[in-house]
Amino acid sequence: MSLIGIALNMLLAGLLLAALGLGWRLNQRLKALRDSHDGFANAVRELNAAAERAEQGLADLRAAKTRPRASPTWTTPCACRLLRR
Repeated sequence: MSLIGIALNMLLAGLLLAALGLGWRLNQRLKALRDSHDGFANAVRELNAAAERAEQGLADLRAAKTRPRASPTWTTPCACRLLRR
């Protein structure tokens, strides 16, 4: 092989190594992105569950507000004193 052929082969080997390094870095970044996406999806699921619980709590409060009130039947002396005030 001539000197030009060897130089071109070394240049090609260097470019291949650079491409391999860039591919490895890209793979690491994509893995981190996938992991953060999974964490974000879990957070959204938890937030959705909390919102559903809050909606149910509000519905329960509205239902309790519209129910007719029964007179309280207190059995503790402290509660009876508070009711007499």
